[in-house]
Amino acid sequence: GVASGWRRVGASGLADILASDYGRLLLVKVALALVVLAMGATQRRRLSAGKAPVQRAVVWEVLIAALVLGATAWMTGMEPPGA
Repeated sequence: GVASGWRRVGASGLADILASDYGRLLLVKVALALVVLAMGATQRRRLSAGKAPVQRAVVWEVLIAALVLGATAWMTGMEPPGA
């Protein structure tokens, strides 16, 4: 998905991505997805160590994942640069 978005934006650098709304939203989506992955990895380590998951972190993980889905939905309604 990231490679496809990068290709759609036609970016050769960060400045090219930030030049379009689509590119900025793509960066936000990727950043949020990385946060969800990091939180999930942390919870998995806790579970592997025999500890219970942190309930507050689980709630935040779900909320941020919902933001990723919202960004995805928003991007489907946007026209990528050069289209």
